[in-house]
Amino acid sequence: MDKVEVTIIGAGIVGLAIARELSLRGKQVLLIEKNEKQGMETSSRNTECIHAGIYYQSDTLKAKLCKKGRERLYSYCSERNIPHKKTGKIFVATSEEEIKKLKMTLEQAQRNGLSSMRLISKEELSELEPNISAIAGLLSPESGIVNSHILMEKLLAEAVKSGTIFAPNSPLEQAEFKNGHWELSIGGLEPIKILSDIVINSAGLYAIEIAKKVFPEKTFPQLRPTKGCYLRYKKKSPISHIIYPAMTPSVITERVDATPDIAGFLRFGPNSEPVEHLQDYKVSEDLIKKMLPGIRTYLPQIKAEDIQIDMAGIRPRIYSPGEKPVDFYIQWDQQQWLNLIGMESPALTSCLAIGDYVADEIMASK
Repeated sequence: MDKVEVTIIGAGIVGLAIARELSLRGKQVLLIEKNEKQGMETSSRNTECIHAGIYYQSDTLKAKLCKKGRERLYSYCSERNIPHKKTGKIFVATSEEEIKKLKMTLEQAQRNGLSSMRLISKEELSELEPNISAIAGLLSPESGIVNSHILMEKLLAEAVKSGTIFAPNSPLEQAEFKNGHWELSIGGLEPIKILSDIVINSAGLYAIEIAKKVFPEKTFPQLRPTKGCYLRYKKKSPISHIIYPAMTPSVITERVDATPDIAGFLRFGPNSEPVEHLQDYKVSEDLIKKMLPGIRTYLPQIKAEDIQIDMAGIRPRIYSPGEKPVDFYIQWDQQQWLNLIGMESPALTSCLAIGDYVADEIMASK
């Protein structure tokens, strides 16, 4: 039976970044993916934002890894000519009450070490974004966008070049700890069994399902998969910054964001709705009608005929027993098995920092 040092389950952007980093550090890595290629689920169905790390609680992994990951990601993309842009983000207030939310967001950003953020007047907002209708804004210069597909291709290429074995169409069927190693049964067109010193469960939406199957006696966070649907503007984007309606930090509310893409077009969303199953990517034909009022609070010139249905993604959101959203779950849950659960936003921004964090854990485990 063949043996490897580390097996990673899941070739989303987090699994790819971990594989790359471990391979660069000399580890023998097997990266298995149940789909036919990398990043076909959450990693490729999102706004492709590079988040600054504004509104996460300061003592969380999300806050720490987002800040480190954002800095790493800009450098990584610049060095490798991966399409990206530091567009900046503006939170906009359309009422005096919403200005209070801008100030709360600014305070949280300052606690997270973002000294470059600042409140801007209606006049300055009009200069930056002439088509936006609002009375004030909060500018985040460090926010941006990236082509996540090319980013994942580069991460995979560098991982493979450094020795990672990538096995698509290879779902994990069973795992059992025996004699100091994990015995893994891997399905697909050519089912095999291998031995692995360490297993990293980075299976995204399916990470909890796998963890429960391997550790039925343990309790894990509750998965509350949340579908986010998007609209696309049919014309060139009328804005250059990412636009968020004013929000209260750490409070999840329904709103409609606007995010330009690398090609100069514009995406609205995501909304937030329950899912029927983990492949529920259908988008309601009523989405334009539902989201248009939110869009027109700050872009009043947008008409229904200017937008079309785009896509849906599913976020692997997790909750604690108290029904509160929780931090990234990166924990050793038994001998030589590391679970990564709830790797929703800002996991894309944080991917390189997550790779470092997990690689440090692996190197320290021996």
